[in-house]
Amino acid sequence: MAQRYEVIKSVKDGYWSGAYPLLLAAHALVRDNADDRINAQCKFSNLSGRNVAAAYIAVDCKGVDGGAVEGIDEYVYLDLDSAPGAVFGDDKLIALPNKTTRSYTVTLKKVVFADGAVWQAPGGGAFSPLANTPKPLSVLGELEAQYRRSAAQSANIPEEFDDYWYCGCGQLNLNEQENCVHCKISLQAQLAALDTDTLKRDLENYGAEQLRIAEVRLEMERKENEKRLETERRRQEQEQIAAGERARIAKRKKKTALIVTPIAVVVVAFVIVFLTVIQPSMKYARAVTLRNSGDYEGASALFSSLGNYKNSPEQAKNATKLENQRQAEERVREAEKLYKQGDELFENGDYLGAQKIFQEIGDYKDSTKKALDERIRWAGVWYYTRDKGTFIEIDYSLRKMRDQYSKGEWTIDCVFFGNEVTTIASGSVKSISYTLNQDGTSLKDNEGKEYTHDK
Repeated sequence: MAQRYEVIKSVKDGYWSGAYPLLLAAHALVRDNADDRINAQCKFSNLSGRNVAAAYIAVDCKGVDGGAVEGIDEYVYLDLDSAPGAVFGDDKLIALPNKTTRSYTVTLKKVVFADGAVWQAPGGGAFSPLANTPKPLSVLGELEAQYRRSAAQSANIPEEFDDYWYCGCGQLNLNEQENCVHCKISLQAQLAALDTDTLKRDLENYGAEQLRIAEVRLEMERKENEKRLETERRRQEQEQIAAGERARIAKRKKKTALIVTPIAVVVVAFVIVFLTVIQPSMKYARAVTLRNSGDYEGASALFSSLGNYKNSPEQAKNATKLENQRQAEERVREAEKLYKQGDELFENGDYLGAQKIFQEIGDYKDSTKKALDERIRWAGVWYYTRDKGTFIEIDYSLRKMRDQYSKGEWTIDCVFFGNEVTTIASGSVKSISYTLNQDGTSLKDNEGKEYTHDK
């Protein structure tokens, strides 16, 4: 994709006109490929000592044949706040009315400063190329390096002309400016640093100082070399001493080995005998003691740790069997104890307590059967109608049934025939029969009223 803007001509040299507070630092002719329009682009530098708020210019245009074409009488850069030495305008494109324009000149008409002051062009002359340009420091020859050391920010020779002067930083300044609007260094200070006699004297002093520094550095290097040689000599000396000590130690170790080796053989043999004979025998005896004292679990673990020593595997298996028998007997004793407690609670009418115990000991004796006893199964069980207006409680211990109505309460005797419960109301000849379903979850009387189990 082609770029939208195309630079037709570009001028990077500075243009100025006497007493102008602005420098035309660079300008270009740019084509907008979107609509084929030709635009002027200008870059101005503020040479004054005040901030610029607005600048008025005129643009005179010429065609490709050099003949005048329509230009712009006035174009205004507004809403600026350009400080002294700052640049502006290079972000703006000025649309020129004639597409054949191939060159143009710019005339500064008016400048409005931020403090309200206004500069008005006295004549109307256009910006023109500067007759003088900054000179590089290379013209100083052998003094260039010394000048750079005394004027670190300089890249050019500071120079004064009729209406303006160049700073060493390259900035053009009006003669009314004592200090550079860009780097703020005064012209007089820069010219003083450029004095040839001073530069030559400073260069000689610098050379003498560099010679002194070199001599000091050489002396330091000489002492460092002597120190390094002395360190190396001591290292070699220490290495020789260490080598002699190592030889002496090796000789002593050789003698010691002749004495120690037989002792080591005896020690190793003892360790082997201890690990393969003495220690297993001690563990085996300890395991037998644990088994005889009733600690079958500990004995089994110790026999297992002995591997195939003697009959340890068989002993471990027997100890485990004895431990299992002991635990089984303990469980029987505990179950018998709970069984008696359940019987005792049952006889005292605590059916729910008895049921909990019988369920806990599971299939011990007839615990499962007792846990399902009718008196346990229905102890404290309530039935109620769907609207919960009537409640019936079956209490086997009292052999009574309580029928509680919303309008009163009275007690009725009850007689049980399997799942059918026949009741006779006290003080009444009325007889009501209650029939349980097979799983005991509902109750129905002979009048058709149904009651639901609440558990």
